[in-house]
Amino acid sequence: MTVRIDEPHLTDHEWETVEKARQFSIDVIEPQAEVWEKSRRFPREAFAQAASSGLTGLIVAKEGGGSGLSVVAMARVMETLAAADFAFAFALVVHNNLAANIARNGSPAQKTKYLPVMLSGERIGAFLLTEPSGGSDAAAIKSLAIKADNGWTLSGHKSWISNAAAADILSVYANTDPSKGWRGIACFLIDADLAGVKRGQTYDLMGGHALGTGEFAFDKVALSTEDLFLPTERAFKEAM
Repeated sequence: MTVRIDEPHLTDHEWETVEKARQFSIDVIEPQAEVWEKSRRFPREAFAQAASSGLTGLIVAKEGGGSGLSVVAMARVMETLAAADFAFAFALVVHNNLAANIARNGSPAQKTKYLPVMLSGERIGAFLLTEPSGGSDAAAIKSLAIKADNGWTLSGHKSWISNAAAADILSVYANTDPSKGWRGIACFLIDADLAGVKRGQTYDLMGGHALGTGEFAFDKVALSTEDLFLPTERAFKEAM
């Protein structure tokens, strides 16, 4: 049984979810964590199993199909999972954060297209901000989204991306006007199987291979106007 520290701000429902996370750790993560690490494998199948325990839409509202937890409660869930495997907990929180962002900021079409398959664990999300030359300056984005007649053309390179090994849904931050600095950055929601999207190498790390860290490249990827997720002036603030 999960020990309840003095956290009166967690509801009974939130504590029930923490308990589900503890049981998920016992049943799924603990028996496999060493196998995932030694085989250097991203455990895609564990996302569907996590969905069965209500762990893929933790801070998505209940009316949107999620668990409706507070951010503090999600942190408590992730603490429980991380005790068994920090890398998988991190992969799952990246997925959860994107699902919540889509629920909060997505268009009706984007919510319909992406939320159900993310909440079911069928498709996995990733957050593509970091670039090879960006360093600690997250605003130094060289990936370009050039306005086209029917949308945008995206080119660039992203590195150190969590879930890159198997991600299906990508939130990609790109500059639409480098002269504007961070104010020119927009975010696009795209499918990883689009023409011109290239999944790169998965990094050989010292540990934490269940995080599936790797790269993506974009070679003149044609995007529609509906693929714009967060417009300029808002996108970078949301990323931060």
